[in-house]
Amino acid sequence: MQNFPEVKTNLLSGLTVALAMVPEAIAFALIAQVSPLTGLYAAILVCFITSVFGGRPGMVSGATGALAVVMVSLVVQHGPEYLFLTVILMGLLQIIFALFKLGKFIRMVPYPVMLGFVNGLAVVIFLAQFNHFKILNSEGFSVWMSGAPLYAMAGLIFLTVAIIYLFPKLTKTIPSTLAAIIFTTGIVYFFSIDTRTVGDLGSIAGGIPEFNFPMVPLTLETLIITLPYALLLAAIGLIETLLTLNLIDDMTDTRGRPNKESLAQGFANIVTGFFGGMGGCAMIGQSMININNGAVRRLSGIATAIFLASFVLFLSQWIEMIPLAALIGVMFVVAEKTFEWGSLRLFGKVPKKDIFVGLLVGAVTIIADLAIMMAGYISVPFFPNLNSKEINNLVTFGDVDLLFVGKVEDWKEQKHGVPEGMPIIAFPNYTGHSNINEGHQWFNFINQFEPLQTPHIPKLSDVWTIIFTSGSTGSPKGVVLDYLANSRTELVTLKSNELQIDFNGNNSFFSYLPLCHIAERIVIEFTVFCYGGTISFTESMDTFSKNLQDTQPTLFFAVPRILTKFQMRILSKHPQEKLKKLLKIPVLSWILKNEFKKKLGLSKARGIVSGAAPLQESLKDWYRKIGILITNGYGMTENCAITTHLEPYMICLLYTSPSPRDRG
Repeated sequence: MQNFPEVKTNLLSGLTVALAMVPEAIAFALIAQVSPLTGLYAAILVCFITSVFGGRPGMVSGATGALAVVMVSLVVQHGPEYLFLTVILMGLLQIIFALFKLGKFIRMVPYPVMLGFVNGLAVVIFLAQFNHFKILNSEGFSVWMSGAPLYAMAGLIFLTVAIIYLFPKLTKTIPSTLAAIIFTTGIVYFFSIDTRTVGDLGSIAGGIPEFNFPMVPLTLETLIITLPYALLLAAIGLIETLLTLNLIDDMTDTRGRPNKESLAQGFANIVTGFFGGMGGCAMIGQSMININNGAVRRLSGIATAIFLASFVLFLSQWIEMIPLAALIGVMFVVAEKTFEWGSLRLFGKVPKKDIFVGLLVGAVTIIADLAIMMAGYISVPFFPNLNSKEINNLVTFGDVDLLFVGKVEDWKEQKHGVPEGMPIIAFPNYTGHSNINEGHQWFNFINQFEPLQTPHIPKLSDVWTIIFTSGSTGSPKGVVLDYLANSRTELVTLKSNELQIDFNGNNSFFSYLPLCHIAERIVIEFTVFCYGGTISFTESMDTFSKNLQDTQPTLFFAVPRILTKFQMRILSKHPQEKLKKLLKIPVLSWILKNEFKKKLGLSKARGIVSGAAPLQESLKDWYRKIGILITNGYGMTENCAITTHLEPYMICLLYTSPSPRDRG
């Protein structure tokens, strides 16, 4: 903790989260057909243990609906004691997962999947609140509210939401969510408004949970009953936890430890099972309350658990007075802030099918290249802007037997260079590029065959690929590269790692060059093959900047033309003289530099390399002054892009060392 304000922020946020967790813990317990205290005990124990020992400070864990819907079948058929044993097994499986260090693979989840996860959970959080609008009628059936109770509930929700958004304009002394809960509760109490409260869901009064070994027969039959549920619960819990961890990493621009978090989740669930809890995992809604409040320390989660325990032991009658409308309003705001509203803009600007095909087209190219290697063949990639004569020369010279065609510029002219009778496989079409109607369509073709069972293992002396230049200085020239050249490049990466590749897979690349560009082929494609990571693809040059901004890659290759374009974009909003003055103001300078990086799509870049043409020292110096360090890259296709440092005996991949001035 840095200071008292930070301690206060984490403590008050912990209180807010604890209040928001009470109705959800009760509701999830009722879904799983167990007592409310079973859900509350799980919330207390899982939250406390993961906050102390977990790998993502600020993330809140507890009983969740995703687990409850799986548990209900087990409880109904066999009783709660079998559930407690299942939760213990669930924890053991999660610990095994952590010990094998499998958590790192969460870094490989692509951005579209994360976007779907975030938006999907935002919708789930929003819709889940409407269950509180149901009441039991005189016959014991659940019906929707109507009349005065509905109007009172809606009015109080509106009041809560309004306070959350308007209160920060008055003061930020306490979190606006906590202020909204307190104020709305006060209104209900002093004006005696008849509305549903936490107490209507069930009593939260209880004592200290006691250790209890599940009262079930320890037989093979019991294991057969509980193990499938344990496997499913462990998988669901870890997936939701690690995706939430990834989301918080992105929001806070920090990096959690997925394996440590998985270990803590497992330990927490084992303890919870022995103390009569229903188990749990990360809760995205409550975690978002914390993050939006600026509470990103372990103290916030520890405080949440302690406050929850105090509610159960000492303050139950007061907590049961809180109107559900106040907590529903908080969760509505959480859903609104969690949803990535910017993603909806794609549906207005890009045709629906292109939203799905945009990523697919580039990915299919790499999949095809990998399949060619696995089958023992040689890939010969061409630039997409070659004319028909150049294509004919290269197809003939390269002794090509099968042609894959994707995003090309003028297929109507280019197809005349393809020898008659040559088999063609066309990748999915994409708006703005030529339609390929000849040959086989990619999906129709691959669906005819079973997957390859025994991939080809090449020798180092085998030819890997033939890469042709673009022909900008004459006829395209071919370079034959074997697997030895490729492996040496990867050895250089392991040795010096000048590009700051994360060998645990936390790599994000932005692909916009064709595969016949050596930087694209080696650094992007093969780095992901060897060490893991994600690759995002540009839809078109018109959307280049937007795609780069959405991707925020950890390593970015550029050419001077693109860097000059970025410079002009910044200067159009901040003229040079004005920018020079602003950068001299300490705090504002830091804010501006971070904003420039984010807007350009470089806020997470560990390395930025310019190649293909010399980068002017003045441009490089200009970027250095706004906090962006760029390294000139010097490499050749002929030696698989390996070059030498200016420093003696040091080898690097695709670049030279930054100057001492840049390092400072």
